[in-house]
Amino acid sequence: MDCIIVINTVLALTLKIINIVIHSIGLYLLRSLQRNGRGDENMIYLTSLSVSELLMNIVSFARNLLKMIPHEIFKSDLFNKIVMYSYIGDYAVLKLTLFMTMVIMSLDRMFLVLLNISYPLLWSRKKAKICIWFVWGVSVGLFAVSSLLYSQADSTLPTIQQPNNTINSTVSRNITQSANSTVTALKKFENEFFLLANYTVIFLNLTFVVTAIVSYGLIFHIFKRTHGSCDKGVWEVFKKSRFYVPLLIILSNILFILPPDFVWTFVKDPDKVVQLFTTTSYAVAYLSDGLLYIFMNDKVRKRFWKRVRKIAHNHNNSECALVRNLAILVERNIPVAERGSVFSHSENASLFHENVNASKDRSPRHHKGSVATSLSSIEMYAVGASVS
Repeated sequence: MDCIIVINTVLALTLKIINIVIHSIGLYLLRSLQRNGRGDENMIYLTSLSVSELLMNIVSFARNLLKMIPHEIFKSDLFNKIVMYSYIGDYAVLKLTLFMTMVIMSLDRMFLVLLNISYPLLWSRKKAKICIWFVWGVSVGLFAVSSLLYSQADSTLPTIQQPNNTINSTVSRNITQSANSTVTALKKFENEFFLLANYTVIFLNLTFVVTAIVSYGLIFHIFKRTHGSCDKGVWEVFKKSRFYVPLLIILSNILFILPPDFVWTFVKDPDKVVQLFTTTSYAVAYLSDGLLYIFMNDKVRKRFWKRVRKIAHNHNNSECALVRNLAILVERNIPVAERGSVFSHSENASLFHENVNASKDRSPRHHKGSVATSLSSIEMYAVGASVS
């Protein structure tokens, strides 16, 4: 059992690290597309989803990692309160915005098909941004209210002092009973919060699933009616449309987020194995979403490979610059060859500079060969000078 817990813990933490990297890259690509004016309404929804999942992975990773550290501060009441506030933020802000954004995205895709040419007249990127900002504002307000209620329940906790001999034992017993009742009230608030939060998540899940089924059922029906006679088939046409990536994201959330949400709602006090299973399931869902953002969306995928090629090009240029700098150092430190030597220093130097200058004129795809040629020239140059 302990071995399974350790394996699941390491797996969950590793997936969270990968998710943080993937969603950071995806968020950067989405924002760069929007800054260049190539983003649409769908990009705005994907950005909101990416921010939610990135923050969820960061908070969950920090929370799980700190719980594993065997230090007194991570077992104190203060740390437990901070963890509770992180759970409030998880449910009130991040999960709410995640599900509401997916509901909005499903409805948006459905209205795009139904309204057709009237869609750009009734909806725009500005209105989509306002809608998403409104969802985030409501979520932050809900977090503030929930945190205020929790802090008020915590502030009523009395400070217990050790009674001296002059205090009656009845007074001491009353203080202890008051403290116990306050602790019970605080624990009751936590239990009621998690119960309400879990049922709210289930309601959001069901709302999202019903919306997705209705929206994409209607979308696919229209696609079948419009492209039914196409030689490629309806599904092939659908996979190349702007509706395919949102559908995959919705299916990912149904498969990997809905089951653990039901576990946390209807299973009382799940053991460590079940908890780590749900954590891993959440991490897999966020990983699949991040990969879908980057590699399944045409615009984001093209921007990603463009950045990769640019980095590789800059790396090859830096290699050529390194070779040229190395040649200068070799030329300065090796003495000039005497006359009559087997390899003349001047001949090797001219041969080397010819190769280096030739490497400058080559295209980026030949940089690797240019670097190899230049390095061989350095070796000939150094050998010739040493022999002389």
